[in-house]
Amino acid sequence: MDLRHLRYVQKIAEERSFSKAADKLFLAQPALSQYILNLERELGTKLFDRSKNPISLTYAGEIFLHKAQLILEIEQDLSTEIKNLAQSDRGCLKIAISPNRGSYLLPKILPTFSRVYPNIEIKLFEGLTSEFEDWLLKNEVDLAILPGEIKSPQIDYTILQHDQVLLALPPNHSLINQALPVPNNYPVLSLKLFQDEQFILSKPGQGLRIMADKLFIEAGFKPKIYTETASFETAHRLALAGLGAVISSSTLGPMNMSDPLRYFSLAEQTPSRIINIAYKKKKNISWPIKEFIRITKELFFLTENKKN
Repeated sequence: MDLRHLRYVQKIAEERSFSKAADKLFLAQPALSQYILNLERELGTKLFDRSKNPISLTYAGEIFLHKAQLILEIEQDLSTEIKNLAQSDRGCLKIAISPNRGSYLLPKILPTFSRVYPNIEIKLFEGLTSEFEDWLLKNEVDLAILPGEIKSPQIDYTILQHDQVLLALPPNHSLINQALPVPNNYPVLSLKLFQDEQFILSKPGQGLRIMADKLFIEAGFKPKIYTETASFETAHRLALAGLGAVISSSTLGPMNMSDPLRYFSLAEQTPSRIINIAYKKKKNISWPIKEFIRITKELFFLTENKKN
């Protein structure tokens, strides 16, 4: 028995006909039938029930086909992996990421990745993080960078960062002096102090907006919303102009040391979110995916060490 026989059984099961399978395999039907008879003799059991039209798999045949498909998938993954190496590291990597998170993360990751692997083309797919798992399952993207719990058991992930929800205020805000200092962390304010304040919030459906809505419920009031925006930069600039407070985050808020906004953790704080690099579960993930994950984790490990 070899890989050829596995493909023959797979094709016959698909076509439910020896003659149709033989045509697809460019074989004479008698030759294909003889291959399967020899295989069945070797196994000591029938794989196909030939008494029906169209033919069907026996119980043993169903077990054989399931295992055969696993073996052929491994063989295909191996072939793809070797071809990637043989083609001078050429390839394409399709990454799903929200525009806001992309503006923060990708300038840190892609220069290093592209310097090491200049022949890998990067294609970005920007959208709501709620769409990303579906894109992965449909093979529309190779990787997704997204916060929170991964729902599908068909998706694997590796943790990149922990993201803390923060409150962003202009430096002259009247309530800043009520913050409680916390060593080695953001000072703390209660969201309840801001019942009469305006807020600039993310659009409904965005991950941070979902977290913000939960915080307002916990604080016991409905926020006065000045406006909603999908852009973190727009929200922060409006906050600087004195138009409202912003529910921000530790990974998307204080992006650089020159940011004039002041950041505070919340007394009503929910647990920090995990930022994941997610990919469709396979026996062997592709070489570009492995390398992107490796480089990204190394970069953020060094970043975290510098903070400490």
